[in-house]
Amino acid sequence: MLATFSHEETIIRPDDIINHPTLCKSLKVPERIIAALTENGVGMSREELAAELEMESSTARATLKKAIQRGMTKKALFETSDGKIGLIN
Repeated sequence: MLATFSHEETIIRPDDIINHPTLCKSLKVPERIIAALTENGVGMSREELAAELEMESSTARATLKKAIQRGMTKKALFETSDGKIGLIN
């Protein structure tokens, strides 16, 4: 939900957490991957995803790799022949 306040009224409307990068950091890694791919609109390499999600340490990259594999197993993600990760609609 997004709230806008003024002296005369308060407007509350639905919003998506994807639209707020600071809030996205609180999501689990699979959800963050989907948010990044949705926001980007095209496939991203593993390196691009790691940079976008600020997961560039070796431990974070291992977590990212597992999340990508899980996403592929669940048929939510795919990998192209050139190594780009994409969303399955």
